[in-house]
Amino acid sequence: ARVFESWGFAAPRSSRALTLWRDEFRRAVSHPGGTAAYCSRLVEEPSSGEFLHPGLRRWLPYLTIHATMARVRHSHRDALVHTYPA
Repeated sequence: ARVFESWGFAAPRSSRALTLWRDEFRRAVSHPGGTAAYCSRLVEEPSSGEFLHPGLRRWLPYLTIHATMARVRHSHRDALVHTYPA
């Protein structure tokens, strides 16, 4: 699983991937019980092992924003995100 860094990126206006990411993060922060409850539910999803790296799981809910992008990239493979090495 790849981790998408949340602090430095560029995207065109109305990027589908970023719109989905924003919406998923909004769901996480407004989830009953907050981000901790959202992350617990996310980890329990049968497919979470395909997109949540063990290192990322250890830092939840602190890295909720990263987990939401991982979920979006897994669930919406057609919403392309191009990455480049630093």
